[in-house]
Amino acid sequence: MKCSHTLKIDGEYFYEILTGNKKAEFRKDDGHGFRRGEVIRLRETIWLNFDPAIGEKQIAKQLIHTRREALILITDVTIVNEIYKELPREPKFVMLSFDLISVIDLNKGIFLP
Repeated sequence: MKCSHTLKIDGEYFYEILTGNKKAEFRKDDGHGFRRGEVIRLRETIWLNFDPAIGEKQIAKQLIHTRREALILITDVTIVNEIYKELPREPKFVMLSFDLISVIDLNKGIFLP
């Protein structure tokens, strides 16, 4: 299945997609030009804290891909800027409604919902 876009998503929101509690995603368009019928690969990411040096006062954060991905099918694209006229025309924000197609754990294989 050809994916039109690959995007990162935080682990807490990824979990909500898996459980069926999340059916839409608010996004900045960033030139993606999302369209109904496109498939998006959502890559689950988490932030890990690590101490780069012993005695370092500030803890650094590193974004890690968990190797879990969800394939979703866009069922509707709402351009939020067209609804809320007080928003500027750019950057463009969209609400993507979607259906879950499958979940991929690159360590274990493919799971269907």
